[in-house]
Amino acid sequence: MEKLIRAFDAFLEAERGLSPNTRSAYRSDLLQFAAYCETDTGIDDASSVDLIHIRGFLADLFERISPASLERKVSALRSFFRFLVKRGIVENNPALGVDLPKKDRRAPEIFTVDEIFRLLDGAFGEDALGRRDRAIWELLYACGVRVSELVGLSPEDVSFEREEIRVLGKGNKERIVPVGDKARKALSDYLPFREELLSAHPKWACPEALFLNYRGGRLTRRGVERVIDQTMLRIGAGRKIGPHVIRHTFATHLLDGGADLRTIQELLGHRSLSTTQKYTHVSLDHLMAVYDKAHPRAAGKRNDGTG
Repeated sequence: MEKLIRAFDAFLEAERGLSPNTRSAYRSDLLQFAAYCETDTGIDDASSVDLIHIRGFLADLFERISPASLERKVSALRSFFRFLVKRGIVENNPALGVDLPKKDRRAPEIFTVDEIFRLLDGAFGEDALGRRDRAIWELLYACGVRVSELVGLSPEDVSFEREEIRVLGKGNKERIVPVGDKARKALSDYLPFREELLSAHPKWACPEALFLNYRGGRLTRRGVERVIDQTMLRIGAGRKIGPHVIRHTFATHLLDGGADLRTIQELLGHRSLSTTQKYTHVSLDHLMAVYDKAHPRAAGKRNDGTG
């Protein structure tokens, strides 16, 4: 089965154009399933797998992983066996009989407008890394890009004249995202210092990358997460966030400002509008909180059931 998983991974890269992170997750899920089949059922042949085996695998994980992770494993198995059916390796897709678990549809965490402005206007260093960190924060909030898209940017992807950046998203799909004044200023301030990072360690230098680490190499996803962690510590925010919170904040603030969902979908690079619609719940929650706080006749009305 491992040989077939390698073939499936090559298919995902060459024909589906999935990102390395997605392919790695699918590969890990499928190898875990293959190990379960061999260890717990004695099966190492994909054609012998049936619905009972898949349900047993998922039941074994049910108490130990989140519904979202369980859903991804089901998706990986469905895609894998669909691939095998199309190539005549198996007759049917046993994973189609599995019901997807319901995920907890909690509203994404976001910053308020005051919080994000206070954070962006806070103290960043005036050295190369400080200028870089400010540019990272400003660009994440101005454009709502994923971290993988941010670290994949090159200087050529930035157009100050057209006030936009070119982003390579999931499935190698390219999109253009406008960049606001503050983010353009932060990028402009960072670029001369970027040259310092490139020249500091020529052996590690990566001139193709827009955002660099202290040795001049391409900044990684983990590096961006560390920048965010350090900034939150420096301002004494008292909480730990991931880069996705800034992306959620970008989308929610656009929606609050009157942008329509289709526009936000394009800016975020979502394939489906249903993915973008989760931000309407965030915006509604924000609206109701403002109403409860501001309207003189709102206090206690909805909470006690009399309103």
